[in-house]
Amino acid sequence: MQEIEELRSSDSGSHYIYKTIVGGMSRLAGSSSSERKRAVRPTDGLSGHQANGVIAAAFHARRIGLPLNRHVTIRLEQAGISDGDAVWAIGGFLTRLRDWLRKKGHRTAFTWVRECGPIIGSHVHILLHLPPGVSLTGQRSRRWIEAISGRPYRAGTIKTKRIPQSAYDENLSVLVGYLCKGASPEVADALGLDRRKTGGRALGKRAGWSENIGQKARRQWIARGGRGNVVQATRLFP
Repeated sequence: MQEIEELRSSDSGSHYIYKTIVGGMSRLAGSSSSERKRAVRPTDGLSGHQANGVIAAAFHARRIGLPLNRHVTIRLEQAGISDGDAVWAIGGFLTRLRDWLRKKGHRTAFTWVRECGPIIGSHVHILLHLPPGVSLTGQRSRRWIEAISGRPYRAGTIKTKRIPQSAYDENLSVLVGYLCKGASPEVADALGLDRRKTGGRALGKRAGWSENIGQKARRQWIARGGRGNVVQATRLFP
């Protein structure tokens, strides 16, 4: 059986620095929007590596006690964020989330996928862990988007849904399948994904996840004696 894993890609030559978010970029001091666009290329959908990485990361989050219990959608184009700046903006939002929770003594985990649709334009779907008793208010997330975009918040830019804890694995499978709906037909066939829809053309990285649920973290978890195996399947959703 083929191991469902994601090889971390490098962004050599990019005007970004990477710290704790795989796919989340921090802007170098003095870099401009045009500089950020030079190192990226357009893609039309999720690759097999990206879809595999999202799936494995999402299920590992539950395994380490950080179940992905929120689905956040951010309409980047509506916020005034260009497609070339989308990855940087996503990284900025997730960095703020991580730092806010860290100050409260909490951890988080997340995975995300970008799409570009004909109606709502560039947007991102994020599955993330929010600790019990912690509320991410709309006011706080709107403030983060305003700080990133430099523009007043527009109604409907952010939508957040709670992932029901009853039948959690089934609910998570549905959402992960939804995030991966933009995979190529060949990838969708290999993984048994029923929901299929073009992801649209986008500049730069299309998917990412927090380092604590990435490939290296999963392998380290197993090496330390964690129960279970790295997700292995030829069709994850039979």
